[in-house]
Amino acid sequence: MKDLKTPLISFYIFLIVFLEYERFLFTNVSYIDLAIKFIIFFVSIIIILISNFKMKITHRIALLLLIFLSAYISMITKRTNYAIIILTFITVFNGSTYKLIKAFYKSNLFFFILCILLLALGFKENTIFLENNRTVYTLGFVNPNTAASKYLIILLSYIYLKYKKLNVLNYTFISLSSIVIYILTGSRTGATSTLILIFFLLISKAVKKKNTLILTKKLLNKLYPYTFIIFSILSILLVVNYGKYPFINTIDKLFTNRIMLASKYCYDIYSITFLGGAERYLSDNMYLYLTFDTGLIGLALYAIYYLILVKKILKKKDVAALIIVLSILFFGLTECSTVFIANNCTLLMSNFIFTSKAKKTSQPSLSNKTS
Repeated sequence: MKDLKTPLISFYIFLIVFLEYERFLFTNVSYIDLAIKFIIFFVSIIIILISNFKMKITHRIALLLLIFLSAYISMITKRTNYAIIILTFITVFNGSTYKLIKAFYKSNLFFFILCILLLALGFKENTIFLENNRTVYTLGFVNPNTAASKYLIILLSYIYLKYKKLNVLNYTFISLSSIVIYILTGSRTGATSTLILIFFLLISKAVKKKNTLILTKKLLNKLYPYTFIIFSILSILLVVNYGKYPFINTIDKLFTNRIMLASKYCYDIYSITFLGGAERYLSDNMYLYLTFDTGLIGLALYAIYYLILVKKILKKKDVAALIIVLSILFFGLTECSTVFIANNCTLLMSNFIFTSKAKKTSQPSLSNKTS
């Protein structure tokens, strides 16, 4: 059971992704949902029983933290993202992150294409929304943002797998596919995130020729683990002080009134509490969404997780993983849907936390010559 290509692990990951797509594939999912969750639970028990739990106490605590985070969010928000808990179980294998994401990428691509095929064959409706007097499409999903988010999950996985071999054709494909998704769905999820991704990718590739990496400067390395905390504090301060200082109003315009909306419909109604409990999605900012929905406790748990994860990524010297995580955290300033994307993508990198030594993959390492 050391290889992620084993039938059990492949089947396991396939079920996880299916659980994420089932409501888009079937109209009545109650029995299917129950059956899949039962099978996943059963397979989870098998995996836990046959896994090697000879881990350090710090690794055990990190694993328990992730599971507690999942349970807490499910309790507070009345929503259960089983993938969060399930993906943590996979980490006990101490397997290759590359192989895990490869299996995840293939499963997501399969179900995304399946949804499009069902739409093309007339089995699903392509609901049309009118935004700013133009037509946008859901591509068979619940709404345009959902379709763009699913695309982004595939894109993030693709970039991680292809990072070392990215060339002009890859950049062209990434850009064109993002433009097509944006034109069809009208969602900024795909377009904005792609711009952020390409920005980090170009930096990492350009400076590499000079035998140094901006992404690996010692000062930046010290700041990266605290990115989530910095953005959370910044987002909360902007909302709390909205209307008090002119420069905040200027910043609000850059974020298309997101600060004003969060202040008016979140802070004034729900305030900021330890337990959260906002009943609906009231903010497009991931950090504010977590603050009002899961409370300061949930926000703190996410901050601890990203702190541990990014430190491990830097220790393992994986540029691709660092780019993916930073892109998600930066994009989180504009879209709350990032939190769901992050759950599905960054948790795949959880085995960075549980492995003591870097696994041999096709991924490049950060330059040892940091300055």
